[in-house]
Amino acid sequence: VSASRKWKVHQIDIKTAFLHGKADMDIFMKQPPGFEDGSNLVCKLRKTLYGLKQAPRAWYFVLKGVLTNLGFEQVSADSSFWIHKANDVVVFLTTIVDDMLVVSPNEAYTLHIMDEILKKLPGTHGGRAKHYNGLRITWLDNTKEVVITQAAHVEKLYEKFSRFMSPSVQRSLPGPAGLRVCKSGSNL
Repeated sequence: VSASRKWKVHQIDIKTAFLHGKADMDIFMKQPPGFEDGSNLVCKLRKTLYGLKQAPRAWYFVLKGVLTNLGFEQVSADSSFWIHKANDVVVFLTTIVDDMLVVSPNEAYTLHIMDEILKKLPGTHGGRAKHYNGLRITWLDNTKEVVITQAAHVEKLYEKFSRFMSPSVQRSLPGPAGLRVCKSGSNL
């Protein structure tokens, strides 16, 4: 890729993803609280709900249909990675459930593709990607570097499991503060 092209990674979050899936079999549930009429009737679901075993699969087929209709092709090695080629522009899209990262060398075309996705699947364009699947993404524009950390994930794990760990004990250094260690025979 030439240095003049700027690749900006954009983020999309689809709202209520599992509610977009269609129930492909007969699924019945009790009437929800507040809707009971005492008749012991049940509800037949047309769409999937969160908590159903079938919901992730149904959502996947909805997403696959939308992306395929927009011209994306799935990478055979990874069902969550998609490529769209048009007008000498390649758009890459990766998804984890309802979160997507979209990137291409043509910013205008990337935004166009994202708009098309959001017309079919209500969600939000989160701008340049800052968080994805527990990762924090920091863009250093001056050096064109990317720093990816999991600090928030580590902090959550610490909060969850810290009660099982023995208390931290402060230790002193095995030498005086300011000690400089160097290889034997060197001048430092």
